[in-house]
Amino acid sequence: MLKRLPKWITPNRLTGARILLTPFIIFILTYLSQYPWYYVAFTLYVIAVILDILDGDLARLRNEVTLLGKILDPLADKLLNIPLFIIFIGWFGNNFAWHYLLEIIIVLEIALFIIAMFKHFFHYPTGANWFGKHKMGFEAGMILYILLLSPIIDLGFIPKEYTYYVFLPAEGSLLVAIIGATGSIHGHSKDVLKA
Repeated sequence: MLKRLPKWITPNRLTGARILLTPFIIFILTYLSQYPWYYVAFTLYVIAVILDILDGDLARLRNEVTLLGKILDPLADKLLNIPLFIIFIGWFGNNFAWHYLLEIIIVLEIALFIIAMFKHFFHYPTGANWFGKHKMGFEAGMILYILLLSPIIDLGFIPKEYTYYVFLPAEGSLLVAIIGATGSIHGHSKDVLKA
């Protein structure tokens, strides 16, 4: 499929499209957070995740891995996910576990970006490690799960008192993402210390 894409569709343009989707998703979840807008945000987020997968694969396939792409790709991830985590803190703020787990993943994401920029600046080998790739998958899974189920709860199909139990799988996904972020930081730090 990627081989059929026209040459004007470059990996950095796919990353740029993902960055351009971000304000729309954030606007919808901040100002229009109700049914059916959750599903619009869900669809836009799915598109962003697909673009995230395609940009790296396309760069490797065409041998178009660039320094700009290595900076933009993790930046696009952070620009999309960190505001969503902040929005979710507002949604789940009365739940102690959610509140602090979301704060932890935000701090870890910022730390990962700082480490990645440090590695770029000092010319260390860069790129996502195994933990980082899986972390992003679990973060995306958590976000999609929340966006998919939030309207069902808002419409009253699931009583509010069961909300905690409904979102337990998302909380588990967030825990795994935190473990992945910690492993990713460890891996990147090890790379720097080896050199």
